[in-house]
Amino acid sequence: MKIVLYPLACLPFVLTACGGGGGGPTVANGTLPIAPVDGQLIAVQLGAQQTTQSGAGGETLYNTSATEVQASQRTSVASPIEFTASVDEDPARTPDSFGSASRAYGFIDVDFTGQLAGVGGTPAEFTDLTDQAGSVYFENGNFGDPESSTSAQTQLQAVGVFNPAPIGSDQIVLSDVTTLRVESFDSGTNEGVFGVGFAGNYTQNMPTTGTATYRAFVENGVTRYNSSSGLRIMGLTDPANRGAAIEIDADFAASTVNIDLNGLQLLGQNAAGTAEIVLNPDVDGLIATGAITGNTFTGTDARFVNAADAEVGTRIGSQMIGGFFGDAADELASVVIIEGAMNIDDGTGTASRDYIYSVTYGGERQ
Repeated sequence: MKIVLYPLACLPFVLTACGGGGGGPTVANGTLPIAPVDGQLIAVQLGAQQTTQSGAGGETLYNTSATEVQASQRTSVASPIEFTASVDEDPARTPDSFGSASRAYGFIDVDFTGQLAGVGGTPAEFTDLTDQAGSVYFENGNFGDPESSTSAQTQLQAVGVFNPAPIGSDQIVLSDVTTLRVESFDSGTNEGVFGVGFAGNYTQNMPTTGTATYRAFVENGVTRYNSSSGLRIMGLTDPANRGAAIEIDADFAASTVNIDLNGLQLLGQNAAGTAEIVLNPDVDGLIATGAITGNTFTGTDARFVNAADAEVGTRIGSQMIGGFFGDAADELASVVIIEGAMNIDDGTGTASRDYIYSVTYGGERQ
């Protein structure tokens, strides 16, 4: 049984997890500095805009959001964006403590390697972060979840701690990996690169037999459709159990990973942006499959499905990458991007409408 998530109030990028804390590369002892850690991203280039607001300390915070859903460039699962991240302590700022959690302040470095590919134009890429002010969220031995939005060029948010619904459910805590959402903005072209990924301690002693089920959370990246009045939020949801954990299955002998979500609804904002509605009643869930190679996995078959597991709508393409982390694949992280079109009723009538759907998954082995 696979149940779901995606509270619509949490669909846009947020600085902390809707069910728990924020996220990012770090160690489990809850202190800085964080030694360099490796990770991967898949991404798309979209038309974008940028807004600003003032932080608690008077600093300028940047937010990059998509203005279209048809990508001009994208990664491939064969050539994801590689990166190395680290965080140094900011000695001028005292960490905050709240219950079992704390937030340390530091300077974040992220070096990206790789480019997107598409039709025409200069290949898009992420802009590196160098000594960029940010913070790292620690709770209950998590890997550490960094956040930085003080750069106009690149913003980063991570989630490795999550409190699933219903209230009282066991917290999901990733101690060897965190999931990431990264955006880079080019003010000269008004285009953004939107990525989802992960970073952590990859498993060195991978199982080669048996199976595993991972209890996981889901965090949204860019999840938008093109309504008759512009872009609107969309998401897969179980309205009776928003924010619930899901299950991801790995078969180490067969070298496969399967995400099979069903019994859901595709909900979203109406065209006016004033109400949540069912966008396509045929959508019952999502299926994504990947092939394991070493301690990572990739796939190109991720799709929205109906109750009979038949695909709903048409895909431009889909990407799935992931990895195993910690001792003997104790933890899993994966990201999925689907681009396509389907019949969507935005409240003004049903029409074939383009969408983009990007999410991160992070789970503990049961």
